[in-house]
Amino acid sequence: MPVGYLFHLGGLISVLNADLIGSFNLHAAAFGPEYGDVIGAAIDVTLRNPRTDRLGAKLNLSFIGADALVEGPVTGTQSFFLSTRRSYLDLVVKNVGNDKKGETFEVPRYSDYQGKYVWQPDAVNIVTAHFSGAQDALAFILTGASDRVKKEPELLGHSAFDQSYDSQAVSWDVRSASVGHNTLAVGHQRTTSDSSVGAAGYANYLGNTWYLREQWRRSLTETHALLIGASTVSARADLDINIKKSDCDPDFKVDCTIPNAPRVQLLDAFTVNLLELYAGDRWHVAPQWTLIGGLRWSHEDYLNEAFTEPRVALEWEATERTVLTAGWGEHHQFPRGEQVIDKFGNPNLSHIRA
Repeated sequence: MPVGYLFHLGGLISVLNADLIGSFNLHAAAFGPEYGDVIGAAIDVTLRNPRTDRLGAKLNLSFIGADALVEGPVTGTQSFFLSTRRSYLDLVVKNVGNDKKGETFEVPRYSDYQGKYVWQPDAVNIVTAHFSGAQDALAFILTGASDRVKKEPELLGHSAFDQSYDSQAVSWDVRSASVGHNTLAVGHQRTTSDSSVGAAGYANYLGNTWYLREQWRRSLTETHALLIGASTVSARADLDINIKKSDCDPDFKVDCTIPNAPRVQLLDAFTVNLLELYAGDRWHVAPQWTLIGGLRWSHEDYLNEAFTEPRVALEWEATERTVLTAGWGEHHQFPRGEQVIDKFGNPNLSHIRA
């Protein structure tokens, strides 16, 4: 289940409630075939299941915000948790800045939520409804007294940035000695990003992504495990952009201000469909050594490219608390949206490769 972003306001605080984290794994590079469309690190966060013994709640107040968590059983086979959080400095202090300098900043605000509803009808099947979301906003006002406005008159006025995401999914897990561990999931994510810069213009983005994923894990022996997965993704982006766009680099050109830049407008939408297949093999070849191999194939229809990516890694359990990993793999990532859309980028770009 993807999240739109992991941190509020560029890193101030995580969008996920720390009380709900079950595990956190950072795959810095050369990760397995189950991770695709990424050339940097992969962050894998698992939220724990709700408690099943009794109903409980928690309220936390801090200097910048408040959060609440409620969880517990509904029936003998069903349980849930719901967490929500919001900053409240913006409710106490509206603006900060210096009127004489012509710069006023609105106090940033953020909010998020996570929820899970688990139904386990028997010892083999688990059906889970997942949902999460977050929202961030900040703004500032520059007047004619601002030194920034004197250099860039187009910055005069109100500027703002607002982003959010909402994600929902349903998963069906089957775990048994004969089947292994099979997970089928269907989900949707809605992402928004709205920004405006004084009189220079605005850029609004709305994204909707639907996905269907299947993954099967099976231990063939005590030292040998197999992983097979597939997913199909359909992503639609709606764009409304009207902004002055400068293509020059101010480090090399003196006359590179916003007023001299042409105004570019774009009201458009495009869809990307992605199909992914992957397989991995984990083999404990010796008491302290594990060999991991994998292969991933993917195809998307916007840039119309397909890739077959081999992955391989070797783990050495140096001590009970230390594992050293050496890995190699081929990875591709779809370029950022502004790099491939008409008028702002090049629709003929290829995927980024690592």
